[in-house]
This record gives sequence, C-alpha cells and structure tokens, in this order.
Amino acid sequence: MANASSPAATAARRRSRRLLFLLAVLAVSLACVGVGSLGYAFFLTRQQAALPSPGVNPWDTLEPNRILAGPAVATLAGRDPEQLYRLTVAANAPDTAVAEAITAADMADARRIGWLTVLARRYALAGQRQQAARLYDLAADLTLLAPNLGDRARAEALLAVAEGWILLQEPQRSRAVLAQVLLLAQTGLYLEPSVRGHLFEDAARLYDRLGDPVTARTTRGLPPDKPAQPFAPLPDPLLALQEFAPPYPDTLTRAIAARHAAAEAFIAAWNERGAQVAPGALAALGDALINEDLLRGSYYAARLADGSLTPRERAATAWDQARWLALKHRVAADLYGVTLVSNWKAELPAIRTLTREAFAQTITLTNEFIQTLPADQRGPATYHLYARGLMWARLGLYPDADQVFLANALNDALVAWQAVGGPYAVAVIAEDNTVTFKLLE
Repeated sequence: MANASSPAATAARRRSRRLLFLLAVLAVSLACVGVGSLGYAFFLTRQQAALPSPGVNPWDTLEPNRILAGPAVATLAGRDPEQLYRLTVAANAPDTAVAEAITAADMADARRIGWLTVLARRYALAGQRQQAARLYDLAADLTLLAPNLGDRARAEALLAVAEGWILLQEPQRSRAVLAQVLLLAQTGLYLEPSVRGHLFEDAARLYDRLGDPVTARTTRGLPPDKPAQPFAPLPDPLLALQEFAPPYPDTLTRAIAARHAAAEAFIAAWNERGAQVAPGALAALGDALINEDLLRGSYYAARLADGSLTPRERAATAWDQARWLALKHRVAADLYGVTLVSNWKAELPAIRTLTREAFAQTITLTNEFIQTLPADQRGPATYHLYARGLMWARLGLYPDADQVFLANALNDALVAWQAVGGPYAVAVIAEDNTVTFKLLE
C-alpha cells in the first residue's frame, strides 16, 4: 500500500487540524472572557465596597479648590447662610454648602441635618459615592445626638439616611438605620398617631425597596394609636449660653462691622470680575480678619481672667471664643475657597490645637455652669452637654477630641440622670475604640 494519502484524505486531515485550531482558540477566548469577567466583577465589588474609613475628620475631606469663594465668604459678611445654600445648590456647587454645614459652629441642628441629607442625596444621584457616604454617616450621628430635635424630625431625618443607603446599594446600613426609625416610631412619646402611622408606612416602603416584603408587611401592621404627650424641651446648656451674648467693647464691635464690610466688598468684586478674586479686596478682608482676631484675643483673655463673672458668663465667653477659633481654623485651612490670611495658613497646626483647647474649655466651664442649675435640670443638661461635645467632634469643629472619653461621659450622664421617656442616644465603644451611636428605650 502506498504511504501517500489520497487527495480526499489529505483535505480531510487539513479540515480536522483547522477545526482543532479553532476549538483551541475558542477555549482560550472563553477562558480569557471568564477571567476578565471575574476580574471585572471583582473590580466592581471593590469599587462598590469602597466607603470612607470611620473616624476621619470631615474638615480633612473638604477640597478648597471646589469651594466657591464668593458665596462662601457671604457668612463672613454676616449674611444668612440660607442664601449661600440656595445659590450654591442652584449653581450645582454643593461642596460650598457642605463646607458651611460642617464648619459653622452655631448652625441650628435641624438646618444642618437638613442640608447634609439633601446634599448627600445629590452626591449619591451624581455617582459620588464617597462624598455621599460621608454625609449620610455624619447626618445619622447628628440626628441621633441632637438635643430636642423632636421625635418626628429625628425619625424623618433617619428615613432620609436609610433611603440614601439604598441609593448607595448598602442594604445592611439601610436596615440598621431603619431599626432606629422603628424604635423611635414605636416608643417616641411625642408622636401623634397619624404621624406614627405615616412613619410606619414610609419605613415599610423602604423595606419593599430592599426586597423584604415580609418586614414591610409587619411594619405596616404595627399599631399607630399610641397617644402623644405634649412636647417638653429638656435643658440644653448650649441654648442657655447662646441666649447670653458676652458684651463686646466698642473697638471689637467696630472691627466686626469692618470685617462685614470687607467681606461685602470681596463679594461685589468677585461678582464684577466674573467669579474671580480681586487681589485688593482679598487683602482688605485678610487685614480685617487679623485686626478682629487681635482684639478678640485680648478681650477673651481679660474676660476669662475676671473673677467677678458668674459661671454662666464664663461659659458663654468660652463658647464665643470657641466659635471664633472655629472660624479662624476654617480660614487657616482655606475652607472659604481662597487663602484669606497667609500667616494663618502657615500656622494651621497651632490654630487647630487652640481650637481644640477652646472647645475643651467650653465643656469644662459649661459643666461648672450646670452645677448652678436646679437639681432636676442638671441630669439632662449634663447629658446634652456631652451629646454636644460628640457632635462637635464628629463635625470636626472640636478637632482631635477624645471621643472615647466623651462617649463614656455621655453614657455615664444618662445613667446618673435616670432618664424616663426617650428613646435616648447611647454611645457604643468597640474594641478598637471606634464610637458609634444607637437609640436606647
């Protein structure tokens, strides 16, 4: 038999080799696609899980180059922050409003929490996951801690946070917040039955969105007819301090007016130049801030050394000083969107330390003031003082604060108070000293 194959056999072998080659290529391609798909899925998972680390000072996450100097400086002119908020939200410049919400020491709790939840939602819808998560975390902490926020406002703010975590595809975080909503809705003393029923329904809708119809149905079946008690605000020592403004000397009053005028001139020039900083207006505002700071430093030192002041007057003076140093800290960190005082920027670590000491002094002197209150007010006032301290720490207003100490002090104050009603926030301290908060009935 001849070794040579027939032409037909040779063609068959060629087709067979081509088929084997194509099968091999297909196998390699499928393997590459499989590995690539796994890699892409892993990338998406890692990207989805990338949330901010707990305990980061919010001030350290703000980016000065994303803050619009003109609108930001408006509060240095004494304008209502609500103007800044409306303008920057309309201009799609939320970072400017975020900077104000985080750094304004005397912003009302309800306003601050409202801003944070709205701005967090804007970030979430824009796909800015990190920014949204930071604000939702912060809003939740402040909502749990804020004195006298009211059961309805507290529950509605927590619902906004729970919905935010759904937007960010964080179902476990959403469930944790919803558990706090249900505890508040079931046990809160000051909710009318109609409001309680609406809260149950709103929570149920979020459970539906989480793909949990069983819990949604159970939530809708909760009885809303518990009668409401008249709301009775508890002592909040900060409000007592804010109602007692320290008397300024004429020189300081004129310096404040000069700073307002310089800030207005800065804004006018910024607008005239098409959202650009005018060097002359910038220098004038910086000089006004330096002059005011020198006068304030002398004023606070002399007043706090005055032995004739009452404990309330001393505490109010310390709080006024802390508010000013928070403003100075913001200037030094360029969180008005521009370098207003170059020397302060160079001295940022020292200014941060002075700010921390001022807030610590405020807590110490406010504690002394609380001891002068009637006995039945001392318990809630002490508890709310440490709640304030933790809020300042969480915001970064009280930089580098010992949050474990404040958390223990909060819990100790609640035990000593022997509070009835509620629910009230307690601090949970993990083994790594991470501090979180929850409501306790």
